[in-house]
Amino acid sequence: MTTYAGSMEDTLERFLIPDLPPNIWVIEAPWITSATALVGRSSGSASVQQGYQDAGVYSLATRDTKYYLPVPLPITSLVYQGTTLMTDSPRDYYAMVELGFRARGSVLVGGYGLGIVHHILKANPAVFSVITVEQIEDVANLAPERPLMEDFFEYARDRGGEFDTFLTDIAPTDWHGTEYAILREQLIALRGRFPGVLHLHHGYQRLFDVGRFHERWR
Repeated sequence: MTTYAGSMEDTLERFLIPDLPPNIWVIEAPWITSATALVGRSSGSASVQQGYQDAGVYSLATRDTKYYLPVPLPITSLVYQGTTLMTDSPRDYYAMVELGFRARGSVLVGGYGLGIVHHILKANPAVFSVITVEQIEDVANLAPERPLMEDFFEYARDRGGEFDTFLTDIAPTDWHGTEYAILREQLIALRGRFPGVLHLHHGYQRLFDVGRFHERWR
């Protein structure tokens, strides 16, 4: 096992190696990401708070690698109307790193969240422009660089031909209910309408990559 304190700068090179040995990382504090500086911001029903991920073993979102937290790890959370929409936990953060560095050309991002993927895309030399759309005004108000107030799917349907990559982090509140099924169908339809665009969708990418998106992944 490999032990380190996590940050993009000291782990990105290792993370992008396709066959990363070993298969379990030990992650210890301090855990600092681009979202850490947003803690304490609030707008209406949205706020950025510090929380903790419990000690234990977890899987990364886009690969089989696991990570181990020997003690609870301080993380940053985006909370809206009492519900956590996103965190910068290692699971979510490294998914954004991987998807952000797979992107190319002109990128349309669906959902600002904690701004992690926006930060990563700026560091990707294969990306030359980024447009981010966010549907929740209170979340958009938290962003240092305000995104467009738009519905991602409507914007993508109208202007998708202008982009090389679609990148989303849109999660249903229920992974086994109607909301999941509707979101899945929207993503499938978008991929069918723009087959030449690179589709990167956090929470669904492993199914996209293996061509089994009709199945459930949670």
